[in-house]
Amino acid sequence: MYPSRLLTLAATLLFTFPLASQPGKGNHDRDRDPPGKNGNSKHAPTKNITPNKNLDRSSGIGNLNEKLGDKLNDKLPTKGTTTQDTTGRTSTNTNGTPKRTPTETQQQNIDKLTSDLKNLKAGSQVTPEQVSQLKSDLFAMCDNANKPSQESVQKLSKDLSSAVSDKTLSNQEKAQLAKDLQSIMTSANLNPDEVQKVKTDLQQILTASGMSKDDIKTIQSDVQAIITELQKNSST
Repeated sequence: MYPSRLLTLAATLLFTFPLASQPGKGNHDRDRDPPGKNGNSKHAPTKNITPNKNLDRSSGIGNLNEKLGDKLNDKLPTKGTTTQDTTGRTSTNTNGTPKRTPTETQQQNIDKLTSDLKNLKAGSQVTPEQVSQLKSDLFAMCDNANKPSQESVQKLSKDLSSAVSDKTLSNQEKAQLAKDLQSIMTSANLNPDEVQKVKTDLQQILTASGMSKDDIKTIQSDVQAIITELQKNSST
């Protein structure tokens, strides 16, 4: 009777602990972390993710295309800007912007006139040589095929030199004045909006210098006479 009970007890123990005879396996299972909510281990081994070279390459190409597109857009003229042709004249957009980049020869003429205007010191007596020099500077700014009359340029040179010597203009104002006169002497190439902008800019410079209204009107009249002559010559 007792041996049969012992056999039954031994069988019960064997079926209750079937892995006990495999060393280490039971302990290994007990040492594992309990499964997570989805049945996975809470501390799943971390996988090493290898960067996708093709993805990085395509991303780099995308960035390069974006940069090239930005550079291309910077070079394209936008509304309100002015472009220059090979002759130094301007092609403007619909708003008629009068800004233009002078050619190398035009810039030299502007610099020369600026220098001669600087020689007209406030309070000094204007000499015939200075008037003649201004006249030469103005004629040098004209297009070879379209020039105003000697009389109109002589009158502007005389009135301008007298007015400038009576008032103090900064070097910056004289430089801008020379640029405006360059535009006036080539005004046959400008549209009406551009001409008006130059005339307005010239008036602002003369007014800011403290020049009298009579002197300003005289110079404006001289300038208008030259503009009219140039436009008339270009239409014939």
